[in-house]
Amino acid sequence: MTSSVVTDSDTWFTLRIDATRTEASGYNFTRFYHINKATGEAVTLSDLFRPDADYVSVLSAEVLRQMEEQMAADASLSYLTEEFTAIDPEQSFYWNADGDLVLVFDEYAVAAGYMGMVEFTIPQDVYSALLK
Repeated sequence: MTSSVVTDSDTWFTLRIDATRTEASGYNFTRFYHINKATGEAVTLSDLFRPDADYVSVLSAEVLRQMEEQMAADASLSYLTEEFTAIDPEQSFYWNADGDLVLVFDEYAVAAGYMGMVEFTIPQDVYSALLK
């Protein structure tokens, strides 16, 4: 298990923890823990959005769009588009340097195992109207 600080700004502290679970075979997973420095509270994905916002559908549609676009551009990629129905309401995430939301999926969750953990960068214009 390893950990690293992803964000340490005036507003947010985000810690990333990477681990490998080994049973019959191993798989990698990542968890992100976010602290709002103003309140001292832990924040999950659902906390970012208005209660009436259908952020799960909006973010899921963008993830699926990116999966299909990436597979069309690179035949070696194999996302599980037929099995993918939606992101988890508390999907792992972090913000990149540009302030975009990056959704992180554990190995095997949405792609063939050889692809490892996969990430999808969600541009701010896709979700900004849904934020609190």
